Amino acid sequence: MTQFPHLFMPLKVGANFLNNRIVMAPIATGFDGSDCFGTERIRFYLDRVRNHGAGLVIVNNGIVSFTGKKKLSDCKLTQTYFRNAKGLTDAIHKEGAKVLLQLVHNGGEAEHPFALAASRIKNKDTGNVANRIPKFAIDHLIQHYAVAAYEAVHLGGFDGVEIDAGHLSLPNTFTSPILNRRSDSWGLQGKHDFALELVQRIRGHLGPQPILSYRISLLDLYAKGTPWIDVLTLAQNLHHEGVNIFSFDIGLSSNAFPVDCELTPEGVWTPFMEKFTSEIKVPVIFGGNLQNPEHIATLLAKYPTSMAEIGKPFVADACWVQKIRKGDVSSIIPYVGHANKDHISNDNIYSIAAPAVNQIQQSENVKKILVVGGGPAGIAAAREAAILGHKVTLIEEKKELGGLFRLGAKIPGRSKILNIITAWKEELLRLGVEIRLETTVTGRLIEDDFPDHAILLAVGRESTLPSLPGIDNPNVLTPEDLFEKQMPVGHRVAVIGSGPLAVDIARFLSAPAIEDPEKWFCAWGIGDPAKYRGGVLGVIPHLATPPRHTDLINLNPKGSFEKDLTAINRFYELQWLRMHGVNTFEQTEIEQIEVHSIKVRSDDDQQGSFSLRIDHVVVADKFEPRDELSDELNVLDKEYVLVGSCNQASSDYSASRAVQDAIYSVRNSAL
Repeated sequence: MTQFPHLFMPLKVGANFLNNRIVMAPIATGFDGSDCFGTERIRFYLDRVRNHGAGLVIVNNGIVSFTGKKKLSDCKLTQTYFRNAKGLTDAIHKEGAKVLLQLVHNGGEAEHPFALAASRIKNKDTGNVANRIPKFAIDHLIQHYAVAAYEAVHLGGFDGVEIDAGHLSLPNTFTSPILNRRSDSWGLQGKHDFALELVQRIRGHLGPQPILSYRISLLDLYAKGTPWIDVLTLAQNLHHEGVNIFSFDIGLSSNAFPVDCELTPEGVWTPFMEKFTSEIKVPVIFGGNLQNPEHIATLLAKYPTSMAEIGKPFVADACWVQKIRKGDVSSIIPYVGHANKDHISNDNIYSIAAPAVNQIQQSENVKKILVVGGGPAGIAAAREAAILGHKVTLIEEKKELGGLFRLGAKIPGRSKILNIITAWKEELLRLGVEIRLETTVTGRLIEDDFPDHAILLAVGRESTLPSLPGIDNPNVLTPEDLFEKQMPVGHRVAVIGSGPLAVDIARFLSAPAIEDPEKWFCAWGIGDPAKYRGGVLGVIPHLATPPRHTDLINLNPKGSFEKDLTAINRFYELQWLRMHGVNTFEQTEIEQIEVHSIKVRSDDDQQGSFSLRIDHVVVADKFEPRDELSDELNVLDKEYVLVGSCNQASSDYSASRAVQDAIYSVRNSAL
């Protein structure tokens, strides 16, 4: 008997029976290119539905028109697409699960000159403009949706479709009073007409049997956003026209607010979703940032006709459902990262927490392999080599595995990194990898103890200091000084850097995470959408006094934290820092670092040169490879393979990229 029976109860949605109530969210897999349904993508989904995994899968990014592509290189729905999709849907059906195709027109989120929306929209995040769709073309686009839905079911083998109508999608540009500025019959006086006609047409093409889901914008997080009564009225009418179940998007932009990230308390949006389903009595797919099985089970027990949508946990652990079913919740690998369901790239598929394997492959040519370095790359390399059937020894010079990734657990909101490292270690031991800690590897040690081993160097990188006047002062610290050596920091700190690491360190110093939902809502100025239009309180956010004064200085004279973070959908992090009093300086040049101040020259003629009072400076710029051991091995004429981040200097410190590189290196090197 499972610990959470409500998760695994069968459910009828329309005329379809689902074997459990867990939905795999429409995750961007990174395999959405020209070969949309190749072996890798099919395996990705099967890993998450086999052995009684997710009961329903929603496949993302079924683009109904070339005007709705996000990028012109994206796949558009064609008959060839659907015939290829049959391989995926058949495989999912064999595992007893159902599968929907998400029908998408990106509207204001499209990044090309042919983008269309209800009105002309300039996307604040990208700077791209979507053009006003002519009145004569509206019916044509609705028909595109309907035909795509029909072909998805009858050619592609899907069990139904989901209409993506959140954020800046085409349907929401008609529904939202912020986005719809038309003066014709498709304007605000008929703001629901597009959505209603869309559902009527699709249901007419599908017939009564297939599932029709609608992803609705629950609250806009804009002061003049959609009134709550309009959200409920639209949903009620759509349900009457044939929508079986509703899922949710929050906010018009995922960049302005931390909708679903490490700064977001788990389940923070659930009360609004509960309010929605309680007031209009329709089945829903609860979503947001759900991860805790106990919380999800309680929710589904309360709403027996509804489901729960899981996104990021499925990226981190393909066996998420199976582990819960077996009562092995403690072994679930948590998700830690910045990607949301729309921005998970190919780098994240193997993830910093790669899915568990079922068995070790039997290799005809078993080799002895030494992996030096216990960071993400070293762990991934050792794991992959062990899966391939080799005999692996992993050596790490510190007391614990994890490398620089372990230090990231100190950033507010990322404490789950420690759980990931623990899960990594347990899996390595299960795979038979020998782990040696607190051991410094030298060329002589390798010659003496591992003469017949293939060598994989994953020794990682270390911070490098830029050439700046006063950089050698004792008050200048590196990230390793701050996190690993835990050196004390004064009340006034300047963080110098040009990438996400500098932002992370500024957050560590001055902007703690808030776990309490009420305090979090208060901080971001979010309130009950039934009382406050769009869910915006319209008050000055209240925050506790930060522990210190922090200045964040962009080391790149032409760089911009705002542009860089907006490009990777993390602008809300800069907002969070500013809300905590962090001052940011752009287009500046550091003239001198002194013991109690830092002299900065601005490109702004009015500002000129000025001094900032500081106690310490933390330099968070670039990393350089640790090459002492590779230099030794070169002298000894010993062959080795560099894996992970130790093979290049960069300001990027992404653990997922290091993992991906390590897996690729093991698979493609002649071990």
